[in-house]
Amino acid sequence: VSLYISTFLAPNSNYELLKTLFTSVTTKTPADIKPRQFNEKIPNLVIYVNEIKKGLWENVFVQDNSNPEESKIIIAKKGRFLSNQENREAFIDFTEGVVYSFSTKNPKETRIGYFSRSTEKLDPEAIFPTFKFEKRIRERNIFELWKSTKEEKEIQKLIFIKNEFHKRLAFPFASIIFAILGLSLGTTTKKGGKVSGFSLSLLFIVAYYIIVTFGENLSVKGALSPLLGIWSANIIFLILGIIMLFIYHREKTLKFSLKLKKNGTKREDKSLRKRERAKKLTFKFHFKFPNILDRYIVKKALLVFTIVIMSIYIISMIITFFELLDNAIENKRPVSSILRYLWFYTPQVLFWILPLSSFTTIIITLGIMTRFNEVNALKACGISVYRISLPLIIFGLIISLLSLYLQERVLPSYNRRAEEAKAYIKGAPSPRTYMKVDRRWVMGKENRIYNYRYFDVNKGIFDFISIYELSSNFSLEKRYFGERGYLEDGYLRIDSGWVMDADGKIKDLKDFRIQIEEDPSYFVKEWKEPEEMNIGELRDYIKSLKERGFETVKLEVEYHSKFSFPFTPLIMSLIAIPFSFSVSKKGTLYGVGFSLLIAIVYWVLFSIFKSLGNVQVLSPFLSAWISNFLFGLIGVYFLISVRT
Repeated sequence: VSLYISTFLAPNSNYELLKTLFTSVTTKTPADIKPRQFNEKIPNLVIYVNEIKKGLWENVFVQDNSNPEESKIIIAKKGRFLSNQENREAFIDFTEGVVYSFSTKNPKETRIGYFSRSTEKLDPEAIFPTFKFEKRIRERNIFELWKSTKEEKEIQKLIFIKNEFHKRLAFPFASIIFAILGLSLGTTTKKGGKVSGFSLSLLFIVAYYIIVTFGENLSVKGALSPLLGIWSANIIFLILGIIMLFIYHREKTLKFSLKLKKNGTKREDKSLRKRERAKKLTFKFHFKFPNILDRYIVKKALLVFTIVIMSIYIISMIITFFELLDNAIENKRPVSSILRYLWFYTPQVLFWILPLSSFTTIIITLGIMTRFNEVNALKACGISVYRISLPLIIFGLIISLLSLYLQERVLPSYNRRAEEAKAYIKGAPSPRTYMKVDRRWVMGKENRIYNYRYFDVNKGIFDFISIYELSSNFSLEKRYFGERGYLEDGYLRIDSGWVMDADGKIKDLKDFRIQIEEDPSYFVKEWKEPEEMNIGELRDYIKSLKERGFETVKLEVEYHSKFSFPFTPLIMSLIAIPFSFSVSKKGTLYGVGFSLLIAIVYWVLFSIFKSLGNVQVLSPFLSAWISNFLFGLIGVYFLISVRT
């Protein structure tokens, strides 16, 4: 099965996935247009929309530069995006507006046209790009790779093809090798339990992929042949498996058995001396937190938590590494560039897996204690389940605070750097940062739109600046233009330029000053998506939009979600405690599966309730918190129902 997946199913699926991703990423839809942002995703178009309600745009500003000899400004009350992918047709339908046409050589040459309804046809290639990619190395099946090894003339590319060919065969064969290793691990980890066996298995898997990657790099550099570079991990682990199988499955000698007996006697004598010393101790009642029991439980939980979160993290990183390895090889990027991306991507992965890890940790920790009768022993000593659970609840709270810290302090900057690193690996343009010279379109504070070619923040000088003054009903009142603009004490001074009124009449300007509220920092202020803002930034953004009369429901849902989601680990802890006692009888792996199920259910409900909040079926606060309230109540109910 693994051989079929590796040689045929995976490469064919990769190619279909590439086509699907290409279509989904490059095809422009109404969802790509976001309100109160200058959208430049469609080539030669700049679109600004005040509001979007049920797919209908309100107060639309569009600059169309598709004609190299003429630029158009369209201002309309309403608009909507229409497309037909089958016929490769796309339009923007405008209602009640005006279009200003300017000559690119002489902007003073202006034509004005008023309309009650107008339709602008868009370039279909800009909306529905044609997929013309040939199959890359990872998209070729085993026969296509074999054919490529015979036809390829370039030495370096031939090595890449041979490496991929041998990986397709080596990875399926590794299943047999790991089965041999599993026979040895199954006997040596008996005392440590399933958790110990799982940890060792994970270490072997990581070591295997490290050796494969190292061997592949050596083959690329010419130090090893592709055959030896890829198969070296299999050879090493096969030898290791045979040696372990021979050592741990041979008959034990009588001398070894007697030694165990002798060691056991020493342990019994040591235990007897401890009991005798314990009899001399006096009993004192006192409440202390954290006491020995709390430290014992937390220590056990930390061990399990480390294993769980590292397991999920390492598996995620391995998958991501090999997904990007082909892109790095294809674009001649060093392996260090992938490691750099993984470093910046780490906080986001940890933020996602912390709730699942905390839930799984408590399920396994209490499950192990229950199976070994530690919980029964504590209850027999008069310690209730609630007291046993207290350190685990505090543990969940600490994880929640860690999630909040990651969200507020780490994720915004690290995610941006991760995007830049990923774009470099894939050979794509770096994501726009909307800083300084990149941010050429700015919505001002007084219904003004600023457009410029360059802004020198140190000198406060604009190059080729246009200012569009809009009325309260979003119609153009004036347009100022200057080849140079200077910010001076609350004014914008234009040495030489012109001003156009709503009727298209143009008047030349010399040393003209316009009073503005914006200071230089306003034009270089970094723009962030609401999802990338921290709580304080999003709160201020919502406040500024409300003052200008914009709808902020979706942003308010996002705002309250920034409070609710980080506390998911605490909610997961409350649910995990009562369920761990019933799940423990069915084994540790059953608990892990149950954790995954609960996490999926929570995530689905969280997304559904957020969507209901976005369409105003629920209030923003309730839509963000209802999942936590629901799961928290379920956890508390089952917790008080547990036999203490």
